[in-house]
Amino acid sequence: MAIISTKEEIVDIYLKYQKSLFHLAMTYVDTLYLAEDLVEDTIVAILEKSPVFESEASCVCYLRQIVRNKAKSMLRKKYKIEPQEDTDIEEQLIKSNDFNLPYGEVEVQLLLHEILSEYPQNIREAFIAHIIDQETIPVLAAYYGIKADTLKKQIGRMKSRIAESIPQKDMRAFLFILMLLS
Repeated sequence: MAIISTKEEIVDIYLKYQKSLFHLAMTYVDTLYLAEDLVEDTIVAILEKSPVFESEASCVCYLRQIVRNKAKSMLRKKYKIEPQEDTDIEEQLIKSNDFNLPYGEVEVQLLLHEILSEYPQNIREAFIAHIIDQETIPVLAAYYGIKADTLKKQIGRMKSRIAESIPQKDMRAFLFILMLLS
């Protein structure tokens, strides 16, 4: 794997994955304009630091993390939410339902959060990146420093846990709402 060390290489990777970053930003914000701002701010932030990456995959994961962090910061400012010590910002946003989402969507978000809360943060992030961002398991495993087989098993268990928690008659509606959220 080639080491990514120049700004030109970082910009090339950014341009290659810009659409994916935009889709990720859209999961946090409700307008195209805000999503574009988040993605544009991402390249500025990474170029200011000029980090060195072991591979393209680690650079992409870092870009995605910047998008997530910038989105969370923006939402904190917008809704004036300060995370408490024992909860995270996503849970507070879901519970406050300031997005005016239909009850079913908020219920699905809370259910997912409850189901997946027993897993470590890095496994949950990898699950989200795999399901929503369609990131491959080997890339995520390398980024999080986990064996690919271990991550694959964990994600499989998470999928099974979700499938067990949702009654079969509601699964179709659940999957539809999950698609809308992603």
